[in-house]
Amino acid sequence: TGQCQEWPTLSQLQYTLNEVCFRNISAGSSYVACPGYGSKDRVMKATRSLTATTLIRNVVLNRDQAGDPIALEVADAFLKAKDATLPKWLENRLLGLDSTRSGLFGNIIKESMQYADPSALCTLYMQRGRHIDACNLVSKILLGGDDGKQMKSMAASRVPENGGLVFVPYNKIDLLWNLVEHALRHSEICESTKSELRISRMKMEQALEFHFSMLNISEEGLASARVLARARG
Repeated sequence: TGQCQEWPTLSQLQYTLNEVCFRNISAGSSYVACPGYGSKDRVMKATRSLTATTLIRNVVLNRDQAGDPIALEVADAFLKAKDATLPKWLENRLLGLDSTRSGLFGNIIKESMQYADPSALCTLYMQRGRHIDACNLVSKILLGGDDGKQMKSMAASRVPENGGLVFVPYNKIDLLWNLVEHALRHSEICESTKSELRISRMKMEQALEFHFSMLNISEEGLASARVLARARG
């Protein structure tokens, strides 16, 4: 349109945040702590930014559902900004790490109808050239939030017939590996970034090795469970 985009004022943001919290008690507090240092202009800008982020968080966490998922669109908007990173609460929502879950990269529809899609977030990172973030995401999903402890405890008892299904987009991970390789060989990126990229890819490789070892345990446990089931039958 050629017109300058007008950003909402602090008063407008505060009013909207109050309305969201008033209409949905579970949305949390509408209070935003203001920084108490710096010039007046700096404090106002920081307060407006914090209020906007709090508003976005409350809307996403309370309205992002399987029928109308918005978290991925919000993540895409965040990543359009140069050098921006996703807030932890937003990444955790998309990964399904904010409550008990299983299935690894599978789409998750919880009892509360909240929606998570780790595979889609991985694709978004790759599209935005965030290869380090994508590698870290793969590692986090394959290991879980406790460095694999829960995966180990569940591996022997995972039975597909009882809902113990997992989904891992191996083709996407292969593509990510190739993109990282291309970036390391041909991209004009600084050595510190290349070093960080190598480390994140190495951790992803270790996470994959752990994942395959857990699959072997699951297969052995599954064979034993089926033998016992036939014996009891």
